[in-house]
Amino acid sequence: MPRRRKTSEELQGSVVENGERLKAPSRLKEGAGQFMALAKAMQIIAYEIPPRTSLRQIYAFVLIVEANSLGKSIIISDLKEIAGTDNTGEPIFGQSIGRSYQLLMEPTKRDPDGLGWIKLETDEDDQRRKVIRLTEKGEAIALHIHRTIRTAKEKDSD
Repeated sequence: MPRRRKTSEELQGSVVENGERLKAPSRLKEGAGQFMALAKAMQIIAYEIPPRTSLRQIYAFVLIVEANSLGKSIIISDLKEIAGTDNTGEPIFGQSIGRSYQLLMEPTKRDPDGLGWIKLETDEDDQRRKVIRLTEKGEAIALHIHRTIRTAKEKDSD
């Protein structure tokens, strides 16, 4: 008889260390709903992206979604500035800024693995500026994540 796989709720509900069942510290328990929402959002992203995708590439997407959702224009150099530095003082996107957003772009002959979540558009006011916009596919992914987080927050407040 095949062994039944536990659900994430079952796994999350049974923390065992050295054969002893542990209770979640009260400090963490208060944020359980937010962690659940984050885990669900990351699950959606993990389902959609290639295995080689880095956390920094996902962070770039989230920053682009944030700017677009607020109606703000964002350019590549903005990503680098907004992201800031890591714990070593190095820029989070640094020299790899191109790799951080290229995977999110629409597929091309040169980069056929593009996800098609973002596109570059020429700024109407300054032809030299390339503004990053979500594609319909990128917007659909962002909305899916938003609905998941909202649902998890509603469940947490019940």
